[in-house]
Amino acid sequence: MERTKRSTAPKLDSLDLKLVEELEIDARQSLRDIAGKVGSNPETIRRKLKNLLDSRVISIHAICDVVALGFDTRALITLKVRPGTASSVADRLQEYHSIHKISLTAGHYDILLSTNFLNKRALISFLEGELGSITDILEASTMMLLQLRKNSFRYLHGETTEMKHIPPYEPDEWDLKLMKELELEPRELVGNLGKKIGMNRISAGKKLQALMDKDIIRVVSIIDPLSFDFQSEVVILVKTHPRQITSVADRMVTDGRVHHVGIITGPYNLFLAAIFRDSMELSGFLADELGMVSGVISHETMVILTSPRLCFFAATQRDAIKSTRKSPDKGA
Repeated sequence: MERTKRSTAPKLDSLDLKLVEELEIDARQSLRDIAGKVGSNPETIRRKLKNLLDSRVISIHAICDVVALGFDTRALITLKVRPGTASSVADRLQEYHSIHKISLTAGHYDILLSTNFLNKRALISFLEGELGSITDILEASTMMLLQLRKNSFRYLHGETTEMKHIPPYEPDEWDLKLMKELELEPRELVGNLGKKIGMNRISAGKKLQALMDKDIIRVVSIIDPLSFDFQSEVVILVKTHPRQITSVADRMVTDGRVHHVGIITGPYNLFLAAIFRDSMELSGFLADELGMVSGVISHETMVILTSPRLCFFAATQRDAIKSTRKSPDKGA
């Protein structure tokens, strides 16, 4: 999904809200199952789901575990750009598939990038080549993601538990085919997925269930925070005492408003991504909660103004990279 601006939210009724809540729990539920749970009928649910997607109140994504796919280098990159060029720089950055999220921010930095690379050499190449070619970028700071402790997309009813540990997994050819199709059509029926990859329905269903049980792939519904009256979407960089990095991370995981918690390298030790109803709630969190956590030394808050790129195509990207490597040089 690529967003050029936040949509003007349509008025949501109680059935819309129930539908969104169900999708946050399981974004691959059938329309019939959802209708039974919320007291409606499948056709009404189909129409409402279409309206929510068309108006970008929600988006549905298949998110593959990038570590399982071989992306062993993940980084947050903050950019300072020439005044007045943030939007044009963000437009240029949308060309690069290693970036899965671009956010324009208010604060010390102008743009925040979330990126995935197969290795550190690919990251260096990106910093020197792609970013280096954009003359309006004045400064780029890279923070390597060492460990992701929480990665939740349940914004309406925040999760308060740490993400599962995913053991090493090497996807086979059929796994990759299935993952690529789900990245394109996250709610596609199992039978149709099987036809697209050349596998019968039962085998495709078992393989998909195995991938989902292992959390190798998750199908999630992501809301547009503004459409649900969340006025403050932020990323907070936190500096902690060296001995208390994990204890501070553990404390932040338990806050339902904090949806992503990661341990990073650089001048800060943690990054937090969170949403709040308004600036007063954000202020209270910074002063009375984060500020009171033992081990927190300082923090830097970036307010997300807009996210012109949000996409999850790790399996597709990996396959394209592998195919390019296997292809002989034209001059050979």
